[in-house]
Amino acid sequence: MKNNNKTNTETTKIVHTDVDIMGTIYEMTDDYCKNDDYGGETRLFTKEIHLRPKDEIVEVKDATPIEKELGFNQTFRHEIVHAFFFECGMTEYCMDETLVEFLASTAPKLFAIFKKHNLL
Repeated sequence: MKNNNKTNTETTKIVHTDVDIMGTIYEMTDDYCKNDDYGGETRLFTKEIHLRPKDEIVEVKDATPIEKELGFNQTFRHEIVHAFFFECGMTEYCMDETLVEFLASTAPKLFAIFKKHNLL
């Protein structure tokens, strides 16, 4: 997994990261999201994950840096779950926003339990 940070001429940091989803590489960028209603989108056939920039991911005007970080991480996990289901061949689950959001939001809690009991 490579991590290439690049910047544009407006000095806004744009992150480009390769994410390995079951052996398939998806390129994640936080430069834009095509749909303004979402914080992110996964393009399954071109293997791309697009996220809004971290400063724009939380739609609260006075969001703290921690809230922005948590919102960005949640959105990134959400998009990874979409890609994971697709790469598993479980396309019916890939499009289930309720299931995807449930897994993305509970994953940190689940992995904390696994870690506590040496199950990873």
